[in-house]
Parts: sequence; structure tokens; C-alpha cells
Amino acid sequence: MSGLPLDFLFNAVIFILFPLLGGAIVTKLKLPRMLGYILSGMALGILTTGEGDTFLAGAGQIGLILLLFTIGLETNFNKLRRFGKLLVSVGLLQMFVTTLVFSSLVLLLGTTILEAFIVAFAFSLSSTALVSKIIQEKGEEDSLMGNMTLGLLVLQDLMVIPFMIFLTSIGTATSGLDIIKDIFITTGKTALILLAMYLVGQKFAPYVFSKTAHLSRELLNLLTILTVVSAVFLFSYLGLSPAIAAFAAGAIIGGTMEHYQIFSQMRPLRDLFTILFFVAMGATIDVSQFFAHLPVTFLFVIVAMVLKFIIVDAIFTYFKFHSKTAFSGALLLSQVGEFAFVVMRQAQTSGILSNDIYYFGITATLITITISPILIERKDRIYAKLRKFIKMRLPAVDHYIAHQVDSEPAHIDVLKLKNHVVICGYGRVGSYIGRALTMANVPFIAIDFNSRVVEEHK
Repeated sequence: MSGLPLDFLFNAVIFILFPLLGGAIVTKLKLPRMLGYILSGMALGILTTGEGDTFLAGAGQIGLILLLFTIGLETNFNKLRRFGKLLVSVGLLQMFVTTLVFSSLVLLLGTTILEAFIVAFAFSLSSTALVSKIIQEKGEEDSLMGNMTLGLLVLQDLMVIPFMIFLTSIGTATSGLDIIKDIFITTGKTALILLAMYLVGQKFAPYVFSKTAHLSRELLNLLTILTVVSAVFLFSYLGLSPAIAAFAAGAIIGGTMEHYQIFSQMRPLRDLFTILFFVAMGATIDVSQFFAHLPVTFLFVIVAMVLKFIIVDAIFTYFKFHSKTAFSGALLLSQVGEFAFVVMRQAQTSGILSNDIYYFGITATLITITISPILIERKDRIYAKLRKFIKMRLPAVDHYIAHQVDSEPAHIDVLKLKNHVVICGYGRVGSYIGRALTMANVPFIAIDFNSRVVEEHK
């Protein structure tokens, strides 16, 4: 009986071993594990050639598709509706100002105006995978800033779709008229597909997923995989981005009641997809070019992160957020996200972005993603030290912050419960207990494993 090719198995062993060692080393050094994955990918890029490179490229593409699927699965459009015009205003203003400022900054590197615009747009995006994971680990997803930040990330992810249409159109056109025609055609195709997927997600998917979930958990998993693969195939067949297809498929499944069960099974795999993706991205970096341009790249990253932080913080402050809330939100959004890889990769594939600018862009993006968790982990201490410095050195600014920006106390979303009851399981007996406690005016929290029960009683 013939087994798997030895070359494939060897590449798989090396691909798993390197990030395992890299992650273990940086964890011992108390550094973000993502740094270990990127560095292990760079080491793999040096050591692998031929079939190894093909293996890494394929693994990276699969990792990106699966990662964006899990992001789509976590996408909660209720967060957009909850904050309404405020969130849309803040999000669009942030992307517009950041793209405008970064375009001027990137032009200093000797790029064309179009290249600068593409890189600047990519840099206006933040990392949904990284930030949502940090917010969830800290249990802040129901706080004001947690909800607002996640809503802004959803808006940014959605804005990538029309931009990808724009990139696809200008990459295949030869004149201004062709560009306009291709934009209309590509927009029409994408709009029809997304409309069809939306209708399926609203009408057909909930019914099918509900019936399948009642049959078997294994069949539900198969249906999930079928949905993702079908969406990727359809988009690829029509010449559209498979990454956007994976995100859209996740968003469709996210609208079903079964998405809680699916996400509970996919969540452990999300970390694996993230590792797979960042190892592959690290492998694409030309190490000789990386170290040759490291001082310039690192300086650019520092300037870019500081500018992005200032822009987001200023916008939050303008919309009357508390200074600490604005500071936390700005720090959470100061990095460049995984959709930047999708945008810049599409631009490079279409021949719009040169290889030098593409590699510079992804290297800068990886560095921001590496630095960002270190800063976010220390955001409260950084804020306290910054306020202390302002109070000592800039008393006029401190007076303005205290009496204008922070005239009202910071908003903190907490449950105002004391001496309350926790009901573990809200089935037949649990609901009777809850009804009795309600009649007795005793506050309580109910916890249940069944997602249908949770959604029904929320």
C-alpha cells in the first residue's frame, strides 16, 4: 500500500516543529508568541526551497482562508446596529484620515501615487484576529470600548470588499474607460453574489443548519466545510478574492443560531490557523532584504503606529469619549491587520504594487502585529504614566483633559449586582427557579450550555 510522499511528510514535520520551538522560546522570554511564529517562518523561508516553498505558500493560503472564515464567523452585525451612526462616523473618518496621512508618508519612500494609496488604505486597517482575541481573553467584549472596537473592526473588514473590487478592476484594465467598465462589471458580480449569499444567510441557511444540527454534530461540521469551500470556489471561478469569500461564508454562518456551536468547535482551531498564516507570512520575507532595510522599516513602523494612535485617539476625543477610553481604543487599533495582506497581495498579483513595496508593506505589517500585544498588555500603566507626565510638564493640557475631555466619569459596563444568585443551567427547573427569584425581586445570573436557551432568554 502506497503512503504519503516522504517529501510532504518531512515538510509537514518541519513546518510544525519550527513554530513550536519558536513559540516556546519567546514564551520563556515573556515575549508575544506571534514573534516566535514569524521568526520561525523566516527561518523556514531560508531553509526550504522547491517543494518546500510550494508547501509553505499553500499552507499560508489555507491558513489565511480559514483565519478569515473564523473572523467572519465572529462578526457580529448587531455591534454596528448598536452604535449606529456614531460607529459608522468614527470608522469612516478614521479610515479616511489615516489613508490620507499615510499616503503622504508612503510617498516619501519613492512610490507612485497609486502604490501609496493602496499601502495607506491597507495600513488604515487593524487586526480583527489579534484584537478580538485580546478583548475576549480579558473578558472585555461587553464593555463600552470592547463593543466599540469590535464594531469598528467589523466596519473595516466590510470596507475591504469594495476596495478589492477596485483593485481587481484596475489590475485588468488598460485605459480609464476600461477601468470604469471593469469596476461596474466586477461590482455587479460581487453585489449579486453577496446579495445571493445574504438571502441564503437570512432565509435558507438558518433552516438548513438547524435541521442538520438536529441530525448530527458531525454532519453540521461537514455542512460548514461545504459552505466555505463552495463560497471560495464560486468567488475564484468568477475571478474574485477567495479570502473575501471565506469571510462572507463565515458571516453567513454567523447569522444562524448554530454559529455558537460551530464557533465553540472552531475557536481552538482559530489559533492554529493564525499560527499557520503568520509562519507562512514570515517565510515570504527575504531575510537579506529585511535586515538590510530593518532600520528604515522599523523607523517607519514606529512613526506609522504613533500617527495611527494619534489619529484614532483624536477622533475618539472629538466624539466625547473619556480620555482613558479613547487611549485604550487607539492603542487597540494602532497596529495593521491581516486584511492588509489580502489587499497588498491582490495589488501585487494584479501588477499594481511592485515587489519591493509589497515586501516592505508586509514586513512593516508583521512588525506592528508583533509590537502591538506588548503595548496593549501594558495600556493601563502607559496611560497612568502619560497622565502623570502631562500633569507635571504640561499643566494647561492636563487642566483641559480634566475639565473638558473628562468632565464626566469614565463609562464602565458592569453588572450592578450584589448578593445575587447564579443559576447553572436554565432548563425546565432552572427557569422555574428564575421565575421565583424574579417574583421575589432577587437578582440572578443564569448560565446555560445550550445556545438556543441563551439566545431565547437574553
